Amino acid sequence: GISKEAVMGKYVLALIALLALSMAAAACREEVVKEVAVEKVVTQEVVKEIPVEVVVTKEIIKEVQVPGETVVVEREVVKTVEVPVEKLVTQEVIREIPVEVVVTKEVIKEVRVPGETVVVTKEIEVIKEVEVATFARFGEAPGLKQLTQAGLLPPVEQRVPKQPMVIATQEIGRYGGDYRGYLTSPDNGWTMQLTNKTGMLRYSTDGNVIIPHVARKWDVSEDGKVFTFWLREGMKWSDGAPFTADDFMFQYSDIILDDRLTIPTEKRGGALLGEIAKVNDYTITMSFDQPNYLFPQTLTQLDTPGFIVPGWQSGIPFSPGHYLRQWLPKYADGGEASLTNMAMEDGLATWMDLFIEKFSTLVNADRPTVRPWALETSIRARQYRGARNPFFFGVDPAGNQLPYIDRLIYDLVSDPGVISLKGLSGEYSTYGVPSADLGAFMENRERGNFDIYHWTPLSGTDSGLFFNMSWQGPEKEYINDRDFRIALSIAIDRGEINEITFAGRGEARNGVPPAGHPYYPGGQYAYLHTEYDPERANEILDGIVPNKDGDGWRLMANGDRLQMIFTTPPGTQINDVMEQVATYWQAVGVWTKNDQISRSGASTGAQADEAMVCSGGNGTAPFVFSAPQKTAPVMLSGCENIGPEYIRWFQTKGEQGIEPPEDIQRLQRLATDGKNVPVEQGNEMAKEIFRMHAENQWIIGIVGLVPGNLMVSKDLRNVPRTATSAWPIRSPSNAFPEQWFFSN
Repeated sequence: GISKEAVMGKYVLALIALLALSMAAAACREEVVKEVAVEKVVTQEVVKEIPVEVVVTKEIIKEVQVPGETVVVEREVVKTVEVPVEKLVTQEVIREIPVEVVVTKEVIKEVRVPGETVVVTKEIEVIKEVEVATFARFGEAPGLKQLTQAGLLPPVEQRVPKQPMVIATQEIGRYGGDYRGYLTSPDNGWTMQLTNKTGMLRYSTDGNVIIPHVARKWDVSEDGKVFTFWLREGMKWSDGAPFTADDFMFQYSDIILDDRLTIPTEKRGGALLGEIAKVNDYTITMSFDQPNYLFPQTLTQLDTPGFIVPGWQSGIPFSPGHYLRQWLPKYADGGEASLTNMAMEDGLATWMDLFIEKFSTLVNADRPTVRPWALETSIRARQYRGARNPFFFGVDPAGNQLPYIDRLIYDLVSDPGVISLKGLSGEYSTYGVPSADLGAFMENRERGNFDIYHWTPLSGTDSGLFFNMSWQGPEKEYINDRDFRIALSIAIDRGEINEITFAGRGEARNGVPPAGHPYYPGGQYAYLHTEYDPERANEILDGIVPNKDGDGWRLMANGDRLQMIFTTPPGTQINDVMEQVATYWQAVGVWTKNDQISRSGASTGAQADEAMVCSGGNGTAPFVFSAPQKTAPVMLSGCENIGPEYIRWFQTKGEQGIEPPEDIQRLQRLATDGKNVPVEQGNEMAKEIFRMHAENQWIIGIVGLVPGNLMVSKDLRNVPRTATSAWPIRSPSNAFPEQWFFSN
C-alpha cells in the first residue's frame, strides 16, 4: 500500500509539446522557422474526494495543423494513482492554456551589390492565426473592481471577449499611474494615437511580423482577392455595446460609400479596404477586383483616428454604428432638418459638420472606442487625456485585463525649448530626444530619473525636401528642371547638418530603404547626388538661372527674384535642418525662406497646391506599396507629396488635376501595381522606383538612418530597450504600451 504521507505529496500534470522546425535551406533558398511556445499551466491545491481506489491513465492527443507545414502533436497524460484513503490533495487547473503556434517564414537571400559587401536580407511572412489562452477567471484594475462591486460595471469576465488578445510582457505588471506626455498643437492627433493604437492587425516589436489584433485571425483566397477576418466574440465598445460585423457594415455603407462624408477621390477608404461584406456576426470579408498580396501590410496602417477633415474618416474600417446613427439624416428623428438645426446651435454650418465632430476620436469624448484608453477630454483642451477603457479586449499572459496604466495625459506645450527642459527634468514618461540634445540627456540621467533607449530606424530619410512637381507658379520651369534640383541637392552640406543636428549619428543619403531591405536599390543610388559640391552647384545654376540682381540673388526669366519657400511644421527637429538648408541655397544665390506652418495648415495648403516645397521625412519608403503617399503622387496625405494636382489627375483618371509627364506616370503605375504582383516581382518594381527617385531628385534626401533616442522614466517598466521605429508600423505602438506599467 501507499502511505498517507506519500498520497499527500504532489501529483504531476504535464503538457508536452513537440516543436517542429524546418530543415535549414541552402543559400538563396527559403528557410521556414516554426516556433511553438508552450505557456505554463497555473494551478491551485484543492481537496477532492476519491470514492474508489483505481488507477486511471488518460491520454489526450491533439493535432495542431499548420497549413503547408508539419503537424504538431501535443500529448497530455494525467495519472491518478491507487489510494487507500477517502481524501487526497490533488491539483485543479484554473487556467487552461493551449499551445500557441506561431508560424513565420524567413526567406534568406544573398544580394550582391557591385563593389559592396554581400547583404543578407530577410522577408518575414505574417502570422495569420495564433491560438490564445482561455482563462477561467481574469484580473482587473482595482478601480474597475470597485465599480463592478457597486453594480456600475459588469464583471470582468463579461467585459472581455471569449478569445482575448493575449499580449506578451517582460514581467506581469501592476495597475495604476498616469503616463505623461505633450502635444505641440491642438491638431496633432497622432500624439495620443501612436500610444493608443487599435487596428485590425498590428506589427510586432521588431517590425517584421504582422499579428492579429481586433481581428483574431484572417485568411486569404488562393487568387489573393478575398480576405476573410474573424472577430473576437464578445468584444465590446468602451460603452459596453457589442462590437460585431455590423460596425464594419455601418462604416462601409453609411460613411465610406456616402460621397457627402468621404471625398470620392480619397483612396484611404473603399479603394484600399475593398468591398466589405458580412458573413456572420463575427466574420467579414474584404474583396478586391485584383490580387492584393500586400493588403495586410496596408490594413495595419488604416487606423486614422478621425481627423476633422472629410475623407480621413474612411481610414478606420469600423465605427460604433449604435452611437453614430443618431447623427445621420436617414436615422435621426426629424431627418436632415433636425440635424442642421442642431449643427447651427453648436456654431456649425451643416449636419455634415456636426457628424464629423461627433465621429472624431480627437474632439468627441463621448464617442465609443475599442482603444486601450478612451478619450476623457477633447484635443482642443489644454490637457488631452485618455482613461482606461473598462472593456478593452487585451489581457496579459496571466489573464489580467490591460492596460495597466490608468491614464494618458498630454499637456499642450508649443515651445520646443520648454519641452526639452521638461524632458530633462523627468516630467515626461517617455520623450523622443533630438540628437542635438542627446549629450545633455545622457549626462542628466540620474538627476532626471530616466534612461535612454536607442531604437533602430526603419525609414528612407529622416529629413528631406519634397518638391511640388505640379506647382503652377512662375518657379515651375525651374522646379521641373532635373538639373536644377540636382544643383540644389549638391549645394547642401549634409555632413555639417548631420554633425550639428544629429550629433553625427546619421548618414547623408537619399530617401531609399536601408541596405538589406528587399527594396534597397544599391549604394550607387542611395548616395547619388548627395555629395557637397557648391562649385558644381553654382556652375549648373549659372547655366539655368544666370541673371542676378544687385544683391546677388538669381532672377527668373521674367525678371523676378527666384524664390524657394519651404513649408515646415514648427517646433520640430526638421525645422532646424531646414534653417541650415536655407543658408546653403542662399550661398548659391537662391533666395530661400523656411515658412513654419502648423501640420493641419501645411496639409491643407499642400493639398490645395499652395505649397512649393514641403519638408519632412520619408519613413514610408520601406512600405512603398502599402503606404505610397510620400513616394509617388497617387494619394493625398499631409504636406509631403510630390504633386497634389498629379494625384487628382491619377485618382480621377484624367477628369481633374494636371496630367504629369511620362516619368511621373510610370512612378504612379509602379507604386500602384506593386502590390498586385508576386513578391519577387514587386521587389524589383520597388528598386526601380527608388532608382528613379535618386536620379531625378524629386525628393532631396538629407540625413537618414539616425538611431532613435527614447527617454524612458526609470519607473516605467516593460518598455523594450531594443525595438524598430518607423511611421508605418506606428511606433511606439509596436512596443505595446498597453503592457507598460509603473513600478513606483
